[in-house]
Amino acid sequence: MNLQLRLFLSLSLIFFLIVLGVVGYSILEHWSLLESLYMTIITLTTVGFTEVRPLSESGRIFTIIFIILGIGSAGFSLTTLFGYIFEGPMMQSIKERKMELLRRKLKDHHILCGYTAISREVLIELNRQKIHHLLIDKNPAISLPPNSKYTAIITGDVHDEEILKHARIEHAQSLIASLNDDASNLFLVVTARQMNPIIKIISEASDEATAKKLTRAGADIIVTPYQIAASLLKPRLINFLDIISGDDEDSSLKIKDYHISKHSALLGKSLRETNIGQTTGAVILSIVDKNGNSRITQTERISLASLPLKEDDYLIAMGSSEQLQKLEEFIHAQEKFFKLR
Repeated sequence: MNLQLRLFLSLSLIFFLIVLGVVGYSILEHWSLLESLYMTIITLTTVGFTEVRPLSESGRIFTIIFIILGIGSAGFSLTTLFGYIFEGPMMQSIKERKMELLRRKLKDHHILCGYTAISREVLIELNRQKIHHLLIDKNPAISLPPNSKYTAIITGDVHDEEILKHARIEHAQSLIASLNDDASNLFLVVTARQMNPIIKIISEASDEATAKKLTRAGADIIVTPYQIAASLLKPRLINFLDIISGDDEDSSLKIKDYHISKHSALLGKSLRETNIGQTTGAVILSIVDKNGNSRITQTERISLASLPLKEDDYLIAMGSSEQLQKLEEFIHAQEKFFKLR
């Protein structure tokens, strides 16, 4: 039963009880319409005022039954009324207004297209890290996980360019294509890439053949059933990665990335020349470019420590909170050093 129908029934029930009370007291006690209405209202609201006149035996029996009916009806009506206020159109309007204000402020944000098992986990993680993001889905009645206050919802078809414009795709940092079929994901990837050539696109794919098509269409990262199966076949490795990449303060190891800007004195230097590992204690696992691609390919024979750093590189580092803090301070100090020269 929807909320509007419950509200209608509760109001109808209250009206019926008022009519019943007025008719009952008029017939049993031979009171006037005003006296019967007054007695009905004070009985329904249980305010405890004195009766209009002393009740007859039949009037007392009627009043007992009327109070029992009134208490149950009042409870149902109040529950429905509060539900209408806090869950109905009024509250929905307030939520939509907040989401619209949030959407207008978003920049370098993440867009989740489609509400599937994978996008749900991404949504939970983004909320856990207090990162504002947008979810686009056709279903207007999506039931989000608890504590999803950083999620703004846009109801509509993600293949509609106007919907993507409404999601400010031109200002977005990334888009996750998580629709129900490969063809829909493929069309979305093509559309998103045309609307924002530099956005990072992550897409689901049912198999490796589709993954190749999505890559050619413009997707940067593909999630396939093979990768999901790998998490089942190698649970210890996945658990280890979950632990060190999380934000749990009790974790002894963490993984984070650090940006090398154009103002860094580290540009052109290798990790060996910077002595970054010995200075901070952090372990540099990889160097990736701004698109997330590793700077070292399988065909190259250069070691990670000998690779010269470039503008917009990212250092993927592992270490304790203290070591990573030292690494962050070291990188920032190099930017200040560059500006002083």
